[in-house]
Amino acid sequence: MTAAIGIKRGSEIDVITVEKDGNPAFAGATLYAKYQKAERVAKLIELGDLVKVGEKLNPKSSLGHYILTDEKGRVEQRLQEGVCISKYRDVHQIKGSVVKRNKRQKARVYSNLKVAYICEGVDYLYIYDTEKENWVSWGLDYKTGAFNKLKIHYIPLIRNLVYRDDISLTEEEKEGLSRLKD
Repeated sequence: MTAAIGIKRGSEIDVITVEKDGNPAFAGATLYAKYQKAERVAKLIELGDLVKVGEKLNPKSSLGHYILTDEKGRVEQRLQEGVCISKYRDVHQIKGSVVKRNKRQKARVYSNLKVAYICEGVDYLYIYDTEKENWVSWGLDYKTGAFNKLKIHYIPLIRNLVYRDDISLTEEEKEGLSRLKD
């Protein structure tokens, strides 16, 4: 499932997309658990479109973190555990003997949530509201088919990620989650 991640500042919403694991059980829970402050969300948005969201923004520089592709598909993949995979920073194409980087995708700016959802063509929309300092999940209500704010219980999903060692929580993050309404 795909998702869009956005940060709302006033009336503008800056949005990037996530290609893989955009569902609430992974991307949603990771965002709620690991991206609790506007500064960190802004840094995530600065990465541009993502293949996958992770608990860490940047890879360790001493280790490789990349996906190389050619015209026929993936050639080589070396990824660090739990690190966001940025389509610009981490995904490269091999054309002949030259390795080319993807064009940087800046966040798209919208003034309307529903328009962002439709234009990005995703299954879920996760918006961090800088005024309220919290995340809100949006998508289609499967009963009515209407675009709505989704009522998702994130605490059990976050616990599952911690249990599976997909993420780890700092004391500050645990405290922030204690304020999350389940």
